[in-house]
Amino acid sequence: MSKRWIVMLFVVCLLAALACSCGPSQAELDPEATEIAASFFATETALASMQAVVSATDTPLPTHTPVPTDTPVPPANTPTPTHTPLPPTETPIPPTPTATVPPATPTRVLEPVTVVIDWSEEVRRATVDAHRPVIAQWRWLVCQPQVVQQWLDTLTFEVTIDGRLTDTGSMAQHREGVREENLYGRRWWVLYWSYPMGAFESGSFHWLEVEYHVIRSVTSGCDLDADGHLDMVEAGWQGVTRLELTVQ
Repeated sequence: MSKRWIVMLFVVCLLAALACSCGPSQAELDPEATEIAASFFATETALASMQAVVSATDTPLPTHTPVPTDTPVPPANTPTPTHTPLPPTETPIPPTPTATVPPATPTRVLEPVTVVIDWSEEVRRATVDAHRPVIAQWRWLVCQPQVVQQWLDTLTFEVTIDGRLTDTGSMAQHREGVREENLYGRRWWVLYWSYPMGAFESGSFHWLEVEYHVIRSVTSGCDLDADGHLDMVEAGWQGVTRLELTVQ
């Protein structure tokens, strides 16, 4: 910029010298010279400003932008990991030891004992073992099988254990059926009933009573008095037999 100003001053001085030597008067040339100098000065100033603006705003273009090369592709037969095993997140808990329980000692089951009482016996006494179940069994005797069902329909009972009435009626649920047996020197058809009394503690005493009731007249099918007529048992007849137990 300093060289241009020097040149401009030189031109102005040169024009002034020429005007003084061979031109019109100084009064006529001064306005023209001043106008030329001002025009030249304005042009130079404008050019300098434009160059400064261009220099400030222009962004230099890069001379070369590197082009990225292709990313290498792994070969097709390269195995792709499918799963990465994860470490266990929890610590395994050892099993809790279980206490060994010794086998229970088997309880000895005692077979029940059956004590038979007869209608003709007023008292039957027996000794039984402690904790052994006791079954009381009573029976009724007839001389002919044809009258068995008549007696089954005629007899009723009352059962008492240690003074407590436990059962009444025909005792059909406790009936054991009919057996043909030889008793007291002859043949009989014997009707049996069985009744569970339970098991008892050692040193105890218990008793059972069976009371018989005949609700209608019926024959036993026997002729025990040998009078030629079958013996009859009248309605309303009743009898009692008793069983006494000592538990050892």
